[in-house]
Amino acid sequence: MPAHGTLVSSAELASALAQPNMQAIQSARAAVEQALRAPGTPEQMVARTREQLGHKLAGIPQYYLFGSTVAAYLAWLEAEGLAVLEFAGDTPIWRSR
Repeated sequence: MPAHGTLVSSAELASALAQPNMQAIQSARAAVEQALRAPGTPEQMVARTREQLGHKLAGIPQYYLFGSTVAAYLAWLEAEGLAVLEFAGDTPIWRSR
């Protein structure tokens, strides 16, 4: 087709995208691990992670999407035994293990 590059196989496409995707995942995980160096609320974890990555949030939808992503990384770290969610009264606090 005009204006569309040459066709590539699924394997070639997967190979080209896998490395940058893995690098992005590891960078995000490292930022969440950095946020966990001090205990904090979920909102503090989101703010620390955002600062670590240098992201600027454009509005409420992006804030909640980013917060959900940070929560997923925290859950991953918790499943690996590297983080724990505790409660101080009614306040959830994330801590590293």
